[in-house]
Order: sequence, then structure tokens, then C-alpha cells
Amino acid sequence: MRHRIFTKNNYIKFAFRHLLREISFERYTCIVDIDSYTSFSELLDEIDGVELRTNQRIYILTGISVHSKILSSLATFGRDNCLDDIKQLLKTGRTISWHDFKQHLIMLLELSMMSKKEREIAWSLYQHPDVSSVAELANVNNKTIYSYIAIIARKLNLRYLNEVRMFIASEMNYIS
Repeated sequence: MRHRIFTKNNYIKFAFRHLLREISFERYTCIVDIDSYTSFSELLDEIDGVELRTNQRIYILTGISVHSKILSSLATFGRDNCLDDIKQLLKTGRTISWHDFKQHLIMLLELSMMSKKEREIAWSLYQHPDVSSVAELANVNNKTIYSYIAIIARKLNLRYLNEVRMFIASEMNYIS
């Protein structure tokens, strides 16, 4: 297959098939709609075992979910781009290699950018409804927990406690 489109949205799949035919690339192309997947593990399961050609370009389509914010550094274009912008980005836009893309997902999946203490706090945030319970368990005050939340959010490119909780909930099997 010349082009691969990873998405659960049939409209997006159809639109990009049509668009890729219209542009007629010389190279193989892969479009990954990261908002179609509820977690990194689901996305990795989808692409696991798929080996793309070495010259295949990968474009990342993003939207507004927590996962796209986390992967925003890889995103080529978003759903709010106009058709002309998307065509231009497909012709000249930033791409990523398949190996780098998979490695980036694995790094995020393992949360390797977080310290052991940050992973413990994140896990506690998932398990307990309020920050004071987490602070009591960690034997620190609430301000310390809020400082950890800010650090965790910054590392995961999130903004709020609820976004951190949503991320941890979707990836809770992989944090330990």
C-alpha cells in the first residue's frame, strides 16, 4: 500500500485518501490521527508491527484532546487548518521518521521523563479525589503537591490538574 492512514474516523480517512490522490506524491505517506486513540498504548497497538518504507513521510494530525497536547511537538497540522494549509503542509511540511515516532511514543508511554517521586504523586492523584489526601499520604503539605502537579503538567505539556488526572487514567496500567 502506497499510503497508510491511521485513524478511527472514516471521514478523515476518506478525506485524506482523496487528498493524497489529488496531490500525487512521489514518496509514500503515512497520516496518523492521534486524536482517534484514547491512549498511547492503543495507538502503539495499532501501529505495532507495521513497518513503513524508509523514505515514507509521516504527518501527524492533531485536534483538541489531552493526547494531542502531549504529542503536539510532533504535530504537522490540526483539524482546524484550512484545506489549502493542509495541502501546503503535505507538500512541504515537517515530517518525522517512523523510528523516531515510535520511540517518542514509547518514551511517553513509559513516562521516562518523570522522576520516581513524580510518578508516585501522579499515581496518587489518580487514586485519590483530592490533593489533601495525596499530601497526607506523601507526608507533605498541599503546596508541595501542587508544585509536583505543575512540574508533571509541564513535562507532559498539560495545563491543569484535571488534564493530568485524565492522562494518568488513560495510561494507569503503565505507571508503576
